[in-house]
Amino acid sequence: MFEIELKFQIKNDKKDAFLKVLQRKKCDKSTIHTQYFDHDKCPLSTQGIGLQQRLENGQWIQILHLSNTEQLAPTQFQINLGTTAPNNFEFKNFGNKNHHKSISKNTQKLLNDLSSELYVKFSIDIERFITSFNFQKSLIEVYFDQGLVYSQQQKREFSEITFKLKKGNIQDFISFVLPRIKRYALYLNTQTKTHYDDLLSQNIPAQFQTPFQLDPKSSPEQAIKKIIQHTLQHLLPNSSAIASGYFTEEHVHQARVAIRRLRSALKTFAHWSSHLDPIWEQQLAELFRQLGHQRDLDMVESTILPEILADGAPNITLKKHKNIDENKLDDVFKSFNFHALILTLIQFIHTQHSEPLSLNLKKQFRKDIEKLHQNIINNSFNFLELAIDDQHRVRKRLKRLRYSIEFIASLYPTEKVKEYLKALKPAQEALGLYNDLFVAENIFKSISEHEPKALFALGWIAARKHDLLAQSAQELRHLSQAVPFWK
Repeated sequence: MFEIELKFQIKNDKKDAFLKVLQRKKCDKSTIHTQYFDHDKCPLSTQGIGLQQRLENGQWIQILHLSNTEQLAPTQFQINLGTTAPNNFEFKNFGNKNHHKSISKNTQKLLNDLSSELYVKFSIDIERFITSFNFQKSLIEVYFDQGLVYSQQQKREFSEITFKLKKGNIQDFISFVLPRIKRYALYLNTQTKTHYDDLLSQNIPAQFQTPFQLDPKSSPEQAIKKIIQHTLQHLLPNSSAIASGYFTEEHVHQARVAIRRLRSALKTFAHWSSHLDPIWEQQLAELFRQLGHQRDLDMVESTILPEILADGAPNITLKKHKNIDENKLDDVFKSFNFHALILTLIQFIHTQHSEPLSLNLKKQFRKDIEKLHQNIINNSFNFLELAIDDQHRVRKRLKRLRYSIEFIASLYPTEKVKEYLKALKPAQEALGLYNDLFVAENIFKSISEHEPKALFALGWIAARKHDLLAQSAQELRHLSQAVPFWK
């Protein structure tokens, strides 16, 4: 049995109702003061490390928090220090054998080197309510935290709800959490309190794609679960930032990339588990479309419009043509439909399925990737004769091919994979630019009736499309000569 926890934000107008439900049961209440340490020259968050010193019920506790990419809950080590307040955070307190077995030597050395120069970066005061629910065959703890995060310069109130599966199964856990998401309009928050200083600065960093490793002994079903979990680790920090309202164009872009990667995996590896539901890919496609228009405007303004202006176009401003409703991206990631999908995926990841373990992962990949690769190559010979929709279909398949290869790349010789991806890149970039021109064309057409200056842009785009179409066909023919590394 393993623990799983999910954290959520709650709107101010729902807090009292949620708290009343908790207080109907036996509910423990405590106040917690926590100090969060950091280092000026080597920010601990960049190393996946959190150091906390907490006063709870008169007892001081020091906590070492390590990011854990394999589970939904982080790894924590605690040391109870008694009633005397410590002067500073000292890693030597974690020096017993049990702790050292679980802490990498690199992390141990780093913390020992930095311990003398740590400082309190920010503090959090919390009023915590906690109770337990026996639900079907499972035991679930529910935490309601409300309080204040503050530094010397700033302070901010916050509320957070945590559901923790203590005993039982993932199906019960999801069945318990989902109705409460709907009833109280909860929305996921992947940010740990270790990073709550980002709320003070309103500068939550975007989450980028991270390296991915697969165990060659994994079955196809085990592999697809790891892949889905990996893409959620890319998506959820960005979706959480967008839902909070403190986000940038990069958060939106990375959320789109993560969704596209997840869709690619579900399409290419659709036969890796009989428990994959085709509706997931459809729901992700709709989610992607909801994010699309804002990204399209940003892309045209930042990349294509400057080129058009540099070639002598009269000044065209797109911002005044933006629809205000398009800026409500936070609602997309606060919606119940989004959370129902994410929790369904989490349930799939953590459900033990009976499966034929004899299936060979590389053999299954070779079969699926060869089909996708060959489809693209077949279209490369008559690309210029294809209908526009079919040309765009080739572009999407090419992008899916790249993402699918990245998921499985760790099972093959690095240089051979790099060589193939190098051959694929020019075709993908040319087709990507070709598609961007179609997007820009639609935007300028939509404003041309009220903005005559847009006609210059439309003429420029038409000429550029002609050139890029020929370039795309040429790059696809070059790709057809590349040697597949999986054969």
